[in-house]
Amino acid sequence: MATDEVMASVAPAGGGSGALETAAVPVSTLYCSNIDWKVKKQVLRRSLHALFSRHGKILEIVTLRRDGLRGQTWVIFEDVTAATAALNAENGFSFFGRPLKVSYAKEKSDRVAKMDGTFVPKDRREKRRKRDAES
Repeated sequence: MATDEVMASVAPAGGGSGALETAAVPVSTLYCSNIDWKVKKQVLRRSLHALFSRHGKILEIVTLRRDGLRGQTWVIFEDVTAATAALNAENGFSFFGRPLKVSYAKEKSDRVAKMDGTFVPKDRREKRRKRDAES
């Protein structure tokens, strides 16, 4: 699965502000921010996996290095209870010298939606047109 597919449906809680907020409905995808973006991608993924895997099975960790997405990551758990346990335990954890901010993702990830049969493909061109019209 392409990371662009995951990113299309997973956004930080609070409409992209990156502020620590909890979504109204818990989902199995966690949005993590305030991560030192100088950490190498593979080291970051391994460290996140070690940190979060004790709370439940992780399906995927999405870390992107594009501008505007540095210092952020999405951790996709198999179920909501594991995500909730990880959110409660790891929020504020000192991660590479910075307090980790953890919240539920705005929406369910594409990978989880495909597993439970609720996946609806999104038209990326429509999203791009809206963004260009606002600019």
